[in-house]
Amino acid sequence: MAVRSTRPLLAPRDRSRLERAVVEAGRRARARRAEGVLAAVTIRADPALDPAAVVFASRAGSEPLYVLEQPDRDRAVIAGLGCVRAFDARGPGRFDAIARAWRDSAGEAVAESADGPAGSGPAGSGGREGR
Repeated sequence: MAVRSTRPLLAPRDRSRLERAVVEAGRRARARRAEGVLAAVTIRADPALDPAAVVFASRAGSEPLYVLEQPDRDRAVIAGLGCVRAFDARGPGRFDAIARAWRDSAGEAVAESADGPAGSGPAGSGGREGR
């Protein structure tokens, strides 16, 4: 049996920031007739939170996930669940093609200013889909 917290997932201020970013991303996508525009909001997590454990516990089925833990680097952790946008390329120029696609996508994203905390803004991860 899962235990549910009565505490909201996001503080009202953070929820409002996220809502504004998503609305702006939708507006940009419609204006550019684009498939979609990324929205990124950085929220400081409780130091007791284990992002990897949250991702593993939240995964339902075969959703893609990414976890990178670096305990020797101030306990840095990046954890992601699901896929917002996938880039696929093959052949000798595949890394350049993926890098170009990521730069374009991140460049049009609605994100906080670059002077935010380390790791702020859109984040991408790479890998090969399991077969």
